[in-house]
Amino acid sequence: MPRLATKHAGQTTLYLTTMHAARTALMPFIANIRAALSHVRKVAEQFALN
Repeated sequence: MPRLATKHAGQTTLYLTTMHAARTALMPFIANIRAALSHVRKVAEQFALN
């Protein structure tokens, strides 16, 4: 079974993959999720408690 997420140095990495047959239909949705998570990451950096 493939890994869905890994944790290292306090960060969690999610792996978003699709089944081969559904790949074409799901790629736009996965791209939107990646963009949203990227935005959250950038905004969260502004509130870091370092």
